[in-house]
Amino acid sequence: MKSIYRSIPSIDKILNHPKLLSLKKQQTRNLQLYFARKIINSYKEIQSEATNIPAIDEIVDEIVKNIEHLKIPSMKKVINATGVILHTNLGRAPLSSKTSQIMHLINSNYSNLEYDLTTGNRTSRLSHLEELLRFLTNAESALVVNNNAAATFLVTTALCKDKEILISKGESVEIGGGFRVSDIIKESGAQLTEVGATNKTYVEDYQKAITSNSAALLKVHTANFKIIGFTEAVGLEEMTKLAHKNNLYMIHDLGSGCLIDSSKYGLTHEPTVQESIKADVDLVLFSTDKLIGGPQAGIILGKKELIDSIKIHPLARALRSDKASIAGLTTTLLHYINNEFETEIPIWKMISRKIEDIQETAKKWISMFPDSELVPGNSTIGGGSLPGETMSSWLVAFGKNINLSPYEMAKKLRNYQPIPIIGKIQHDRFFIDPRTVLHEEEADLEDAINHILFNN
Repeated sequence: MKSIYRSIPSIDKILNHPKLLSLKKQQTRNLQLYFARKIINSYKEIQSEATNIPAIDEIVDEIVKNIEHLKIPSMKKVINATGVILHTNLGRAPLSSKTSQIMHLINSNYSNLEYDLTTGNRTSRLSHLEELLRFLTNAESALVVNNNAAATFLVTTALCKDKEILISKGESVEIGGGFRVSDIIKESGAQLTEVGATNKTYVEDYQKAITSNSAALLKVHTANFKIIGFTEAVGLEEMTKLAHKNNLYMIHDLGSGCLIDSSKYGLTHEPTVQESIKADVDLVLFSTDKLIGGPQAGIILGKKELIDSIKIHPLARALRSDKASIAGLTTTLLHYINNEFETEIPIWKMISRKIEDIQETAKKWISMFPDSELVPGNSTIGGGSLPGETMSSWLVAFGKNINLSPYEMAKKLRNYQPIPIIGKIQHDRFFIDPRTVLHEEEADLEDAINHILFNN
């Protein structure tokens, strides 16, 4: 191993290389030192004598490359041509232009976040949202936190700590990133007790499991998977009656949340927030960056007495939503109140888009792109919403006669500047789906694909 160490240049020798000395700014010098140490340490961790240490010129080039890469923000706009409407890896729901504008305005200036302009007194940041949510859902009260997992954690901590929560075995689900509902509730200090079987749970299963230590029944909408076949589940109204009969809380984790009837768009009916409130649940919890189509947040709706007690819990402040999210969510909810969600909220534009319009766009593209073909296909909702649901679409397919493999084309497009394009590969062909490409993005997509095809 000593022979490897002897071939590693010193930090001083690297920093005194002419190429690095020519970059004189102190910030750059500090970055040079940072990356020089990082690279040298990585070589010292090598356990094989067969490894060759690069020449000092190569090390310097790597340092310069790392500095240049660090100075460019890594998060950037991409065009989603995958056909997955709520693409978790691509940031879920894009926001309406009005929502984006108000979030930028509030972030760039002072605002009346917790200030009553009429009285000049301090007020709650929730005042901007509560009336909108009550109007849309008929709930008594509302609380907004930073996401739905936070909503679950806060509710179960505030109401069920050291107590028992009953849940169907088939609803003890895993959400994104490997996190499980059971783990979140365990951290809240509550005990989660599973009842029934994975595919069948009856009301008697809940009744038999209720003890003097039970605090709540929890129903979790399985928004990211579907069990079909030999199944049985207890309806929300029946569970609510059972909970209240036994002086327990009825909590409904609705997951993706939906304010309108999805069946009018040819999709399976997604349970709505209004239906949960109508079923007389005590609390319903859901996300706002999925089927709501707004910025990331988690909403807790339900009985005023319970929400008032949750609002004063110390965790409520730790998990509260920020000013930009509140402003953006307010604007998003106004799109529903004004009945303009189909024209203003991007995901509902995509869901409600006519198949004839999609086909027209796809035909325009195949007339522009060499060796492309119009093929029928399907878009998906994605984002842990409406599992297994697809919508008919028309796709543009590449890959039979162009001089790029589908994988090469996908790589070139996702690294394209200034705006990367993300498509999908199926059956050894590269596809783009017009449904998820916003009208204002079409020209950029066309330029990128033509550049890749004609400059290959």
